[in-house]
Amino acid sequence: MVGANTRFAHLLSRPGFYTSGYTTPAQHPHTGHLHLQDGLRPATRTADATVWRELFSPPHALNFGIGGDATQHVLWRLSNGELDNISPKVVVLWVGTNNHGHTAEQICEGILAIVQVIKNKLPHANTLVLGLLPRGKLPNRLRERNAQVNQLVEEALSSLPHASFLNVDSGFVHSDGSISHRDMYDYLHLTPQAYQDVCQPIHAHLKSLLEKPAGN
Repeated sequence: MVGANTRFAHLLSRPGFYTSGYTTPAQHPHTGHLHLQDGLRPATRTADATVWRELFSPPHALNFGIGGDATQHVLWRLSNGELDNISPKVVVLWVGTNNHGHTAEQICEGILAIVQVIKNKLPHANTLVLGLLPRGKLPNRLRERNAQVNQLVEEALSSLPHASFLNVDSGFVHSDGSISHRDMYDYLHLTPQAYQDVCQPIHAHLKSLLEKPAGN
């Protein structure tokens, strides 16, 4: 992944969207872990805040997630100062389902480019890449694409000592191929209970990474 910014320059355009507030360097030198997500939050802010407070805030977390982000948007932010002045031990990356019009291979390339930028800017951090969730009430092209992205990313990360992949699908697809509105109220965004179910294994895996001795 040499020259990621050059190789993936076509992913970096987002005219008219970002303001300086999104790229102002964070002043949090003691951050334990950083979350970069695409905003797949539960139905209510209360549920989101409760899960965040209980599971992620105690180990000095920062949340840089922005709703609707695709890989090129995260890559743009990270390449324009968002990782300055922080030194998290773990970066949690969850992005790709909003990459409309992109193939699974293109999304995988975008995710790997982000992982490389994180490595370049935070050489001592571990990156935990979360698998994309299934979407849609019934089997569909986007669900198949997300599954393919997961397979490609997991394979690519298996050889990287500074990054790992975590499948966070707790079994949302039923035996008949359907997803319940009790898990995803609009068949994309998680309900409060489903969000809790997804975040529990993230918390457990994150805890193990944070407890690892430096350099392992």
